[in-house]
Amino acid sequence: MIDGGALTVTLVHRNGAVNARLDAPQPLSWARMLAGKPAEEAARIAGLVADSCPAAHEAAARAAFGLPPRDGEARRMALEALREHVFKFCVAWPRALGREPAPFDAEDADPDRISRAAFGDAGPPAHIGAFERWMRDRATMAAEVMDHVWRRWDARWGRASLPLWRAGDSLDGIDWAEAEIDGAAAETGVAARMADADLMREIEARRGRGVAWRLAARLTDAARLLAALRGDAPLDAAAHLAPGVGAAQGATGAVLARAALTDGRVSRFEQLTPTDFALHPLGLLNRMLGAGPHALGAPAMRVAALTLEAVDPRLPTRLVIETEAPARARPRAMVAMVSAR
Repeated sequence: MIDGGALTVTLVHRNGAVNARLDAPQPLSWARMLAGKPAEEAARIAGLVADSCPAAHEAAARAAFGLPPRDGEARRMALEALREHVFKFCVAWPRALGREPAPFDAEDADPDRISRAAFGDAGPPAHIGAFERWMRDRATMAAEVMDHVWRRWDARWGRASLPLWRAGDSLDGIDWAEAEIDGAAAETGVAARMADADLMREIEARRGRGVAWRLAARLTDAARLLAALRGDAPLDAAAHLAPGVGAAQGATGAVLARAALTDGRVSRFEQLTPTDFALHPLGLLNRMLGAGPHALGAPAMRVAALTLEAVDPRLPTRLVIETEAPARARPRAMVAMVSAR
């Protein structure tokens, strides 16, 4: 996890190409913060200082320490992730397109009301035909945003393919210091988790792994979480993946924790989130931004802002677009703030 501060994203348009530069705060020193703490206290602190989804961060830490789950832990994780998704649908996504947000109750725990806020009365679409009808009907803000992206944006914008890692895949290749898997950048976010859903496969077949595919990942995950909260599907529990390694599912993807205890107190603790992987120099955010609009006059700022929402680095973000025209023209810069919740 990144230690507070803001992320500055600079897109430089030069000679028909786009290069992204990411200036992020330093990662949080988990080992220094939790060293010497009893396991229960350390897990609680891991949740308290989390950038989002505190229940998932605490659950991943508890699993790494070999502690039993807290009562109601899986339901709390599902509800907090679902609320984060609906915040994106109703508030963050429309703002990225310069639109007014829709009403949103951040404390609502009723699955039916949450479903109507996200999907309308028809409920979540499971296949591409229903998905296209849902977008055309524009019954919710999420549908309006997706319809705009689907019909008006080039499917190549934001397209990026990285190896996908899901909880349960091999841990052998994970580099905890560099946020790499098998020596390369990887994707561990919600799109990796939901990539095998029918709707995700159908969108990928039509549009590739671009902005629409990754936005749709939140929609499919929200549908899955709604089913789980209604009792129609299993809730995700934190997983003990290997000795000293735990994982839990947050709104942005897999939260991974690796820990060791000496005489019941923390002697090692490390954590990796989708943000850590996404901010790798060759990672998802850089690749998606580099695949954004290249032509002058294209909606570069809107695409970049919604790309940031699709990746969701969980940091207040300053977005700067610099355009260098030929023949010694002075660079032009556009600046916007994209605020994390």
